Amino acid sequence: LRVCHVGRLERSRGPDILLEAAAPLLREGRMVLDIIGDGPLLPGLRALARREGFGRAVRFHGWLSQDDLRDVALQSAVLACPTLAGGGGAVVLEAMALGLAPVVVDHAGPGELVTEGVGYKVPPGDRAAIVAGLRRVLAGLAADPGGVAATGGSARARVRTHFTWAAKARQVGYVYDWLRGLRASPPVFY
Repeated sequence: LRVCHVGRLERSRGPDILLEAAAPLLREGRMVLDIIGDGPLLPGLRALARREGFGRAVRFHGWLSQDDLRDVALQSAVLACPTLAGGGGAVVLEAMALGLAPVVVDHAGPGELVTEGVGYKVPPGDRAAIVAGLRRVLAGLAADPGGVAATGGSARARVRTHFTWAAKARQVGYVYDWLRGLRASPPVFY
């Protein structure tokens, strides 16, 4: 299973939680993790990976240009985004557009973007609960790579249906038509 994490390496984004959750799979050689980004946790994450003996199973790329980021991400099947920070989840949408299956904590924007069949959600909770939930999801994905690919395809289709500029323009047009009384039912986009 090839997984990537993209974002600033700070506590609220959860890269340390992801490493803890993925540890058994990384040690067993059942998962490769690409960590893309920079931030205050980078030195500690590198030290943890060395201490745990993850070897080549964890790759730290640091900050990458948009093109290089896409090239690394496209080698993965999964984007792991265990963030507890608010926000809209742009990184989740971008990964879905590339056909990656997202794994998110069911919180804020990422939790709203990932629906049944287009990704995997871990319930929010304390650190131990999130680690256990991520570990369970990642182990299931490692056991079913075909399902991961299908979910990634569904994620990409969801982005094309709901989140392109053309789709957004259609949605805005629908809202205006409904407000003007030209459509009987209110808009439902998700």
